[in-house]
Amino acid sequence: MGSGRFARPSLWDNTVAMLMMTEIRARTRFSDWPLALKSILGFWLFYAATVVARAFLGTDPTTTLINKLSVISIGIVVTGLIYLAIASIGFGHTIRRRAITAAAASFRPPRSTSSCRRPFPTAHTTPRSCCQSRE
Repeated sequence: MGSGRFARPSLWDNTVAMLMMTEIRARTRFSDWPLALKSILGFWLFYAATVVARAFLGTDPTTTLINKLSVISIGIVVTGLIYLAIASIGFGHTIRRRAITAAAASFRPPRSTSSCRRPFPTAHTTPRSCCQSRE
């Protein structure tokens, strides 16, 4: 066996990377985008498949598909924007901050609660300007 205190230099002085080791990549802000893209598309495409199946059980599948698939495409875009918000604002922070960022990005601003807004007039009401005073 070995005659010295240390192993021979060809064994311990190996400065070349081992072939089985993968290179360690720097973790960047959007390094998980492939997983995020697959998750977003997988969720929405599964939902689209259920919508298609339900549409053909109804009476007018074409209209249902046009309406629902446009909503699904908007949902894909909005979910992607929420991912971008989480990845850009929550990078390097705790899961609590990422959850707060996701919740804040998910809510839309409230609608105007002006007293002028009314539903469409019914048969027993007379149409009038939105901001006319009521007498």
